[in-house]
Amino acid sequence: MKILIFSCIIAVALAAWPEEKKTCTDKPDTGLCQALFRMWYYDPETQSCQRFVYGGCQGNGNRYWSEEECLNNCKGVEPVSMQHGEDEEVDCNSFPDVGLCDALIQRYYYNPLEGECQQFTYGGCGGNGNNFKTEEECNNKCANSDDALSAIPMPFSCDCEGEDSTCACCGHMKISTIRLDKKVCIEVGYNNEKKALSLNIKAGDKVLYNNSISATNPPPVCIGIPPMTMFADVCFDFYDIKVNTEEIHFCLNVKPRLVKKNVADWKVGCNNLKRKVIEEQQ
Repeated sequence: MKILIFSCIIAVALAAWPEEKKTCTDKPDTGLCQALFRMWYYDPETQSCQRFVYGGCQGNGNRYWSEEECLNNCKGVEPVSMQHGEDEEVDCNSFPDVGLCDALIQRYYYNPLEGECQQFTYGGCGGNGNNFKTEEECNNKCANSDDALSAIPMPFSCDCEGEDSTCACCGHMKISTIRLDKKVCIEVGYNNEKKALSLNIKAGDKVLYNNSISATNPPPVCIGIPPMTMFADVCFDFYDIKVNTEEIHFCLNVKPRLVKKNVADWKVGCNNLKRKVIEEQQ
């Protein structure tokens, strides 16, 4: 009896399912609801039917209950404006995104950490702009692009001419992969009592670091970058530090990293702090 009632409910639901004009070139649309209907859509680019998950309401007409129904309606239909990337901005820095659908399409993405194009499996819909049909297309778009991380110019410069006993080394760092788009400044001073460099590092108005490091072979100072502090950081590497009666000499490299791997190496150069100015202000 329960089975009969359930069957009647399903029959009524299917009968009430809104009639919709069937299409073959629309991108698959999961709709606004949160059901999990396993359905099929036609991909004119591969001229095949692929599975996707439909939420149960809204969406479009490129949606079929079975592969057979899908092919009966759409077999042989060629792409019109379905090509991925046509209305997607090219992105050479993001991680590859398989998208929302279940197809198994071999694509290429640019890996900015390795500086080369690599293969990944694309689901057929959604995703991002780091998605290319061929390795050649990927290389043409990204390998020599100014958008690639490996091509980011050195943005830092230092001003050590002031009378406040500090060097201010600043640069505007914009790296889309780690969602960084801020002015970053490091103020370098010298603590005569501790024989140490004093550092104050800011990203925008936020203080990321305020401490001292040894003036003798200090290790790099690596600071996490919000909002991806677990994965992204910037290392400030001081070297060739020399302290004499007249001045403090130091050299600085700045290295943004992603998952502990350098994505750039900016050689800021060497600067001098006048030691007599520092001692007068103590």
